[in-house]
Amino acid sequence: QLQRNHIDILPGTAAFLDPHTLSVTRSDGQINQVRASAIILATGSRPRRPSEIPFDDLIICDSDSFLRTTMNPTSIIVIGGGVIGTEYASMLAAFGINVTLIDRRTQMLRFLDLEIAQALEAQMQQNGVTMRLGQEYLDISVDHTARPTVHFQHGETVTADMLLYTMGRVGNIEALNLGAIGLTTDQQGQLSVNAHYQTDLPHIYATGDVIGFP
Repeated sequence: QLQRNHIDILPGTAAFLDPHTLSVTRSDGQINQVRASAIILATGSRPRRPSEIPFDDLIICDSDSFLRTTMNPTSIIVIGGGVIGTEYASMLAAFGINVTLIDRRTQMLRFLDLEIAQALEAQMQQNGVTMRLGQEYLDISVDHTARPTVHFQHGETVTADMLLYTMGRVGNIEALNLGAIGLTTDQQGQLSVNAHYQTDLPHIYATGDVIGFP
């Protein structure tokens, strides 16, 4: 479709040289330079992986590595009541897996009207999801049986066959060399844009996950 619309495709990793010029490094090391009067950044995002979470991408996964796991759990803990966590929790419960969803916020999907969020929560509970909203965990470990365990205050724990961590995403901006053009991001690697999706440089636009939630 892109080729039919006469759009050139340059596979590779792009980095800014100046506000109108990008270098594109191909997998074979060849470098091309492209210039444009307007540039759109749509580099997407990846799951956030805090250093204190003992990810092994087998029993403790993010939303990407979970799709590659070979485990067949009968129980799973989902950390995060956002869009991704809620979606996975609902699907896994539909497969008959014992799901516990944990989020420090008292309402999941806070962008929804409260009545809708409460109706969804009730439906998920009816489908067998154990909801632990408004509860902040202290840490996550792996017990002596190689099962992930979430520790709460007062010594309470929750253990399951697997743990899926879905708290936040990080923009894919490291390779872009944004410092060369004076653009900065927030702590999540997300760019700020105005109502027209323009960054601080008006000819550079950004859209999609790299600007965060709409």
